[in-house]
Amino acid sequence: MKKISSYLALLLALIVFSCQTGGESNKNTKTIQKYAVVDAAKTLQVMDGFGTNVNPDQWRDGNLKKAIDLLIDELGSSVIRLDCYGNSAWLDPAKMNANGKWSDEYLKEVYTSKRFTNAWETFRYFNAKGVKVFMNVSGIVPDAWNYKGTKELQNYDAYAEMQATMVHWARHKEKLQFEFYAPFNETDFDGSVEGPGISPKNKPAAFEAILNKFQEHGLNDLKYILFCDGNFAPERMRYFLADKKFTPQTFAISGHTYGNGDEGDADGWITENSLIGRVVDSVRASAYKDKHIWLTEYGDLDQTDEIEWEFAWRCQRRLFRAIREGVNLAQTWDAWDNFHFHDQVWSKYGMIKTDTTNWTYTPKHRFYTTKHIYKYVRPGWKRIEIGLPANKITKHVYQWHAGHLKNIKLLAFISPDGKDFTITGMNLVEADVELHLDMKGLVGEITKSIGNYRSTRNENFVETETVKLVDNKLKVQIKEKSIFTITTLK
Repeated sequence: MKKISSYLALLLALIVFSCQTGGESNKNTKTIQKYAVVDAAKTLQVMDGFGTNVNPDQWRDGNLKKAIDLLIDELGSSVIRLDCYGNSAWLDPAKMNANGKWSDEYLKEVYTSKRFTNAWETFRYFNAKGVKVFMNVSGIVPDAWNYKGTKELQNYDAYAEMQATMVHWARHKEKLQFEFYAPFNETDFDGSVEGPGISPKNKPAAFEAILNKFQEHGLNDLKYILFCDGNFAPERMRYFLADKKFTPQTFAISGHTYGNGDEGDADGWITENSLIGRVVDSVRASAYKDKHIWLTEYGDLDQTDEIEWEFAWRCQRRLFRAIREGVNLAQTWDAWDNFHFHDQVWSKYGMIKTDTTNWTYTPKHRFYTTKHIYKYVRPGWKRIEIGLPANKITKHVYQWHAGHLKNIKLLAFISPDGKDFTITGMNLVEADVELHLDMKGLVGEITKSIGNYRSTRNENFVETETVKLVDNKLKVQIKEKSIFTITTLK
C-alpha cells in the first residue's frame, strides 16, 4: 500500500510540474515567421473557372437540385462537365441505315428515354443557375466500330454521327445553352471502359470526322475541348499539335491527373519533370500556343472512405501544382457519389456523400478544402506572382531545399478590375505560422475587410480573425497543417 502511495505521489508531482512549466514553455516558444511579396502587377494565366464532373442519373424528378445547389451556391463551381449517358454506345449500330444515319423515330425513342431525360433536366437546371455546362462523351464504343479483334476505333464517322445527333437534339429540341463540347475521353487507354482507343497519329482524323458530322447537322459554332486523355502527356498530342488546320475550332487542350498519394509532397511541388508542365510547353511552342489548358479531371484514387483528410489534402496539392504549371481550369472527379455505367461500379469519389436510402446529400471534408479556391477565384481572374522579399532571396539551392517558403505553398489571384484579391495556401509546417505579405501593384486602395478562412483535419472551412491591409501589408496567423484562404470576397 505504501508502495502504491509513493507512486501516486510521484505521479501527482509530475503532473504539477508539467502544468507549472507548460506555460513557461509556451511563452518561450519561438513564433515561426514567413514573408512573401504578392505582386498584382505581374500577372500570369487567366482562370476560366473551376468545377466538377456530373453524372445526371440521380435527377430523380428534381431531387438532385439539392446537390447541385451545394455545388454552385456553396462550393462556387462555375464550369460543369456533364456526361449524358455514361458510355459511348447509346445508339445501336444495327439500326443504322445504309446512308450512315439513324431514323428520326429511333432518335426520338432514345433521346426521350429516362436516361436522357435526366440529363436534359439536370443540364437545364445548371443553365437556370447561370453556370457554364459542356457535354462530354466517355465509355466503351460498340465493337462493330472498332478494328476487328481490337478496341481501336476505326469507324470515326459512325462515332461522330452518334454524337452529332445528341448535340443537335440538345440544342434544337431541348433548347439547352452551351458553347463548349468534349467529344473524346481517355483515348490513350487502348479502348478501355473509359473511352475508345485512338492512337496519337489518328487523333487528327478522329477529330476531323467530328467536325464534318457536326457541320452536316448545322453545329458550326461549338468550341472544342480536346482530348481529355488520362495520361496528360505531350507525346500523346504531337500529331495533333503538328496539324494547324484545327486551330479555329479548338478552345482548350485538356487532360487528367490522378495518383495514389505515394508521390509525396516533394513531387507535389517540383515542376521540372511534370507531365502537365511539359504539355503546357508543347502547346505554347505549337500553332495552338494561344489555346487554354484545361484539367477536366483531377483527384485521388482511394475508395476506402478511411482517409478523408488525406484524400482532401492530396487533391488540393494536385490542384495547386496544376495551377502553378499553367492550367486555366480544373474540375474534380467527381461531384457526388454515384453509379458509373461505364465500369459498372458505385463510386465514392464524390465531394458530396449520397445517402441512397433517403436520397440526401452531405458535403465531405474534401468539399470544404476545395472551396478554398473554387469559391474565391472567379472566372476571368488572373493568377499573380508571389516571390520572396529582397532580403530573403538567396542561392537557388537554399531557396528550394532549405528556403523560406519551402513549406508554405501559396497561390494568389486578382480580379479583372483589380479591386479584389484572393491568396490561398497550404501550410506544411508542423507549427503555427505568422505570415507577412507585402502586397504590391494593387489598383487603388483596398479598404474593405479581408476574410481569413481555414480547414484542418478537424475543421471544415472556419472563419478566423478578420485582417486588414495596412500600408499594403498583411499579417495573418496560419494554423499548422492547414489549408487557408485570405480574400476580399465575402
